[in-house]
Amino acid sequence: HAVVAELGALQLAPHGVSVYAGAGHRDAERHASSLPPRLSDARALLVNRAEALLLTGESDADGAALALAETVATAVVTLGAEGAVAAEDGELVTVAAPRADPRDTTGAGDLFMAAYVWGDLAGLPLQERLEWAAVYAALSVRTATGAASAATRDELEQAMAQLETAIVHESTA
Repeated sequence: HAVVAELGALQLAPHGVSVYAGAGHRDAERHASSLPPRLSDARALLVNRAEALLLTGESDADGAALALAETVATAVVTLGAEGAVAAEDGELVTVAAPRADPRDTTGAGDLFMAAYVWGDLAGLPLQERLEWAAVYAALSVRTATGAASAATRDELEQAMAQLETAIVHESTA
């Protein structure tokens, strides 16, 4: 069992479930001076670059991820079209976002979160969790509506296979 909650609602998360935290801009502003105590119980905090910088006072996403990971097991900072960076156990992991022709970015962060949580619950290593999440978010911006933008699992698996094939071709070229 897992739950996703904003920083301001972490105290409402039931004990005994995997907790993933997120923050909107206002939530990040509210907690900029003091992260909630229950954040240390969360499996991960996923925020965008602006939220991460607000929460930490750091000047870049890498520094913010490392600072947040001092409180939470894994800190993920999304970077939009640039991908994402995460810190875990003092190590940084980065992924590039696949190229996408964005029509509407509504919901991309939520779908990034969904794919990350799915990958974490499936036991994937951090690098793979981020890759799945970045691809899912990139697929989501293809349509002009957030409601219709979520790819099916088959579409996501096909996109991941194409990405892996492209990476193999680039490394052998």
